[in-house]
Amino acid sequence: MKEYPVVGQRVECIAKGDWSRTMQECPALIVPRHGQIYTIREVYRDPFQGHTAIRLVEIVNPDHLVMKGLILYLEAGWLPHEFRPLDERETDISVFTKLLMPTKVTA
Repeated sequence: MKEYPVVGQRVECIAKGDWSRTMQECPALIVPRHGQIYTIREVYRDPFQGHTAIRLVEIVNPDHLVMKGLILYLEAGWLPHEFRPLDERETDISVFTKLLMPTKVTA
């Protein structure tokens, strides 16, 4: 299995989603929905708490003001444990191409 989280990796939201605290900070925020599939577009370290966070291709929010001793404008991110990596297998059609190979028939 691949390392997690990785940019470009597809994930499923498993969080039941009480985003109310986050929504208070930024009411116009678009949040992930339970059961939806997303693609990781960025993996970064949260500047305040130091944990790893991710941003998604399908959800792009405007930067919002964050004040915790610093004044920063940041786009909201999500914790990796709120998502399940999808186990995507690489396509291998060799089994099917073997079926198309001519075989000798003995009579």
